Amino acid sequence: MCSNNGCVGEGKGGSNVPCSTIKKEDWMKDTKIRERYTGLIAAVFTPMKQDRTLNLGIVPAIAEHLIGDGVRGFYVCGTTGEGPLLSSEERRAVAQA
Repeated sequence: MCSNNGCVGEGKGGSNVPCSTIKKEDWMKDTKIRERYTGLIAAVFTPMKQDRTLNLGIVPAIAEHLIGDGVRGFYVCGTTGEGPLLSSEERRAVAQA
């Protein structure tokens, strides 16, 4: 989970502490955190129509297909180049779709 102050992780007892205070050894032993970030997290393209508007209708089908292939998480609007070109509202719409 991220906040404006940077990333935080779950410390002992479920309290949130800055990631920088979590030792690597503790993180490796904490199965709750480790299981949360295992498997494939895919960088997913943002589907667009010919007129360069978002094609939100196809997002659920893409997500279901990837989940069926074993993908455990998605990184949307970021690594395939279109993220910086989208407005905040457009990025939010893709994430919610």
